[in-house]
Order: sequence, then structure tokens, then C-alpha cells
Amino acid sequence: PLFKGESGDRHLGDSAHSEQAAYEISQILWMGDLVPETVVRESEGEIGSCQRYIEDAKNANKFSQLTRYDGDENIARIAAFDLLMINTDRHSENWMLIPDGTIYLIDHGRTLRAVPKEKELPYYANFMVESDRRGLDKELGKIQNEWRDKWPVISANLKKNGISEDVIAESRKRFDDIITVKTFAELRDKYVLQGEVPEDNHFSS
Repeated sequence: PLFKGESGDRHLGDSAHSEQAAYEISQILWMGDLVPETVVRESEGEIGSCQRYIEDAKNANKFSQLTRYDGDENIARIAAFDLLMINTDRHSENWMLIPDGTIYLIDHGRTLRAVPKEKELPYYANFMVESDRRGLDKELGKIQNEWRDKWPVISANLKKNGISEDVIAESRKRFDDIITVKTFAELRDKYVLQGEVPEDNHFSS
């Protein structure tokens, strides 16, 4: 497993409990195949997250725009998941692929940390932009059917992981939008700034 201490990225607001919540909520939403197992642990006096290591995985920015996604179903699922989780950090180094093309989502320390004051940049909303571009509204309908009754369990998990009430309220608003809109275009218009994802889409920290 990989240990990621909070102290190294504390100035950025990274949270081990957000990492754990992302994994646990992926399980609630039947998306556990996308987020590696993650738990909060203490190591040498430091709190951090411990995540299962994925063999032979490479960051998405090592792949072309045509090969960094693994199909319409997962593109749509991840777009909805990132919106629900208030993920402001899904650049192309924050998901990975293994040789058979399977996607794994990583680095959720900056999810569920604050209510955004403005719309997200397309660069950090790859999957929402791609879902809109491909018109994956049938997949959105499937997500709505699967998620519709899940908010009470999601809410309980967020509270258990110490997420603030204002962030939980924002997540609830997004959840309601996800299960009621008819198109990804509506979600993109509401939550993402106009523009496209750059072709290279490379992020360097």
C-alpha cells in the first residue's frame, strides 16, 4: 500500500479523510472498481491515507486523448462521481491506467474540502467535458437509476469522515442535480467554465 501523509500537502488542504470518504462512497455507489481501497492510518505519529498500490499503472497524461479513457460507461460514472465529491483536482495525473486499459482514480485529498466560489476549469473536469462532448445522456440515465435512493447513506458517510456541514450541503445540491437533469450539458453549463481540455493536458506539481 501507499501511505500519503497529510503534512506534506497540508498547505493545499489535502485530507486523509477525504481520501477515505472517496473510496467508501465509491463503494456505496457501486463504483468500487474505480477507486483503490483507501483507509486512514497513522504512521510514525502522522495521520495520512493508505491506498492499495496498482501494479503497472501509468498516469493518464502518458496516453493520448483517444486512449486515456476506457469507455462511455466509466467516463459518465466518473463525471458524476467527481461532481458529487466536489473534486477540483482531476487533472490528467490524477487517474491511471493499466496495460489492459482499466482506469483507476487516485488523489482525492482535495475533494470535499470547500464550497467552490466559481465554476471549475475544464482542465480539472476532464470527465464532465468528455461526457458532454460524447453526449452520454443514456449513461446519465443509468446513473440516476442506480443513485436515486443513495443520499442518506452518502450523507452518513460524509459525517462519519468529518466533512463540514456546508460541504455536505453543497454535495447534496450536486447530488440532486445529478439525479434530476436530462443531459450532461446541463451539468457542465452549471458547474464548469466554458472551454475545452487542452490536447496535451499535462499537469506538473
